[in-house]
Amino acid sequence: MVDKDGKLTQTRTVLCGLGAGVMEAIVIVCPMETVKVKFIHDQNQPNPKYKGFFHGVKEIVKQEGIRGTYQGLTATILKQGSNQAIRFFVFNNLKSSFQISEGGSSWQYYNTVILNTDTSLSDEDDMLLEGVAP
Repeated sequence: MVDKDGKLTQTRTVLCGLGAGVMEAIVIVCPMETVKVKFIHDQNQPNPKYKGFFHGVKEIVKQEGIRGTYQGLTATILKQGSNQAIRFFVFNNLKSSFQISEGGSSWQYYNTVILNTDTSLSDEDDMLLEGVAP
């Protein structure tokens, strides 16, 4: 999906996010959400039939097949796909706006101060935090 310089265009970034969201919906979110909703509904019944997570999943698959864990897949794909497409697009644009072509110290500052993921600061970042640098 990257160009010859190893970069993603904005359109391809959105498409990557969409693809990630669709896979996330199919593999993880839809089955978990379906099971969760069925458990909540079951617990509100006078005589719940599911005794725990694994027992519940086993009973759902036994009664409805694997398809029983994929109810609402289309809506989940739309939700997760659009969510991740937007997230990838926004994050990639924010990342680009924080990067400086010479060394990327603004990105390091963003990681350190905003995300709290990097403990090492350059001298320039130290001065910036102390209010010395512009």
